[in-house]
Amino acid sequence: MSIAPNRLDVVHAVIAAHPEINRLSDGPFAPNRGGITQLVAQQLGFPFGRKSRDQSQTNLSDDALCYRLQDNRFEIYDILSGGDGSGQWNYVGTFADGENGFFVSVSAAPQPDPKPGPVTPPPPPGLDEAAIRRIVQDELAKPRRVAIKSSRGRYLRDDWGDDTGKFDRAVAADGETYTLEPK
Repeated sequence: MSIAPNRLDVVHAVIAAHPEINRLSDGPFAPNRGGITQLVAQQLGFPFGRKSRDQSQTNLSDDALCYRLQDNRFEIYDILSGGDGSGQWNYVGTFADGENGFFVSVSAAPQPDPKPGPVTPPPPPGLDEAAIRRIVQDELAKPRRVAIKSSRGRYLRDDWGDDTGKFDRAVAADGETYTLEPK
């Protein structure tokens, strides 16, 4: 018998607020289904948490939300359907740490590494933002001439010659690598 309050309303609210999270793609954090579980656990706070498959608390389950009980056991709830990614509140059972994973409080759960943003080099001295913008626009406006050459030495696209803009898929082979050759 489960003890945790049914919080399917929170699961549905998080799903509605985050359509960018792929609820059918395995992974412990956004943009994968574990992102929904992380956000639900964060919103509910302790005694809710997540399930780790190992004692190091780094191998988090994608869809298992946990509820810590007073006797230090925890309940597991499956909150995302594996079939269609819809929200659910399915009681799995009550376990001690190590019986079916380990309880991880949200504050202790590992966080995803932040993705580095694009690095913009500082402008050369003496150039203001408008001058830099003009230089970039002028550079982008120049015609580009490039050839795409396969690892077998065949050209798939050749802007230098007479088949400008053509990409010959019949020449491309599976597992082949390509290089760009600027003119």
